[in-house]
Amino acid sequence: MHITPSKITDNILKIYNDIRGKSIQFVDVIPESTSIAHDCHNNCDNSIFPTIKGYYVVMDLNVGCYNLVKHSVIRKYDKLIDITPSGVEKILFIETNHLTYKFYSIIGGYIYMNYTHMKNLQETIKDYYVYGLVDPRNNQVFYVGKGCKNRWVNHMTEKSLLDGSHKSNVIKKIHNDNLLVGVVFLEKNIESEQTAYDIEEQYIRQYGLIKNGGCLTNVCINSNPPNHKGKTYEEIYGEKAEHQRVRRKMLQIQAGGWFGGRRHSEISKEKISKASTGLMNGNSCNLTEEDYLEYGKIFCEIFDGKISRTKWDYFCEANDIPTAYKTFRFDKKNILDIFIENFNATKVWEKQIWFNNGEHQIRISDWKIELIGVPDGYKKGRMKRL
Repeated sequence: MHITPSKITDNILKIYNDIRGKSIQFVDVIPESTSIAHDCHNNCDNSIFPTIKGYYVVMDLNVGCYNLVKHSVIRKYDKLIDITPSGVEKILFIETNHLTYKFYSIIGGYIYMNYTHMKNLQETIKDYYVYGLVDPRNNQVFYVGKGCKNRWVNHMTEKSLLDGSHKSNVIKKIHNDNLLVGVVFLEKNIESEQTAYDIEEQYIRQYGLIKNGGCLTNVCINSNPPNHKGKTYEEIYGEKAEHQRVRRKMLQIQAGGWFGGRRHSEISKEKISKASTGLMNGNSCNLTEEDYLEYGKIFCEIFDGKISRTKWDYFCEANDIPTAYKTFRFDKKNILDIFIENFNATKVWEKQIWFNNGEHQIRISDWKIELIGVPDGYKKGRMKRL
């Protein structure tokens, strides 16, 4: 059940500010004789008075959250009037020029949020999580998945919606009704990916697949990909092992051989050799755990606790430190995880920016641009294809 809010709350003002509203006010509903229900845009376009576009705000009592619906009203002299019949006497209307899906509802168990704003929410969710996509038309979970960071938002991308799946068809119908897909985070802060897969499977069994009488559009109950690490072709493919060997060899030949026919330059070979042999090899050098922790402390201070593997590579190379990732020193734990535990650091994603000099193009991390700048002769952007 949806009702018009009785007052403008702090949460409504938060949404109003987020969508850069021009004004917010209660507007009288006074339908004209020619107005048609659910056709506000045409009703206003056919009026002699100026059309004002924006959203009207409703409270979803079933879920306990606010929803915004695209809407048009008219400005009659100095007053806004809603001329579209809706069965109510007043609406709460937000006037704005930014009519996109850039809005959200932030109250209640389900979150209806601008998909591009999910980054802010995900910063509060560490590691893996299990989520459910919710159909706002019936408040029913229709898909359960496992992910990290912004994984669930990827279902809404244009590319994903072209896959022809049952799930994507449901999402497109929701969007066609001018609504947003909801999300409920069933479990959060899961440290192990395998644990996340197990929890995901439990929820899928609990809700059930549509084909088995449940409500989920998932294709299967267990989405955990098989682990083939250390297995032979015979163990993976059985009788088709030889066929797979021949097939993969032919694909490599078609691609120009290993690495697409590309070869390391002599300079690259020398760098690889230097970084992976003798005392420069992280596993065979004479550095202790205490040494790496001391270097790690300096490393985290330099990058303000925002660390990544490429930053660690750069730090080690610049200081002639043997690069180590998972070594015997820390029970084969990822060394970045050790730094996170000891120095309150966090892993961050890096933005890669393209540069070109007219003949070659390269990608450089945003932090590296700030640290060492851009190579001479290069300008921002990719080369144009001929």
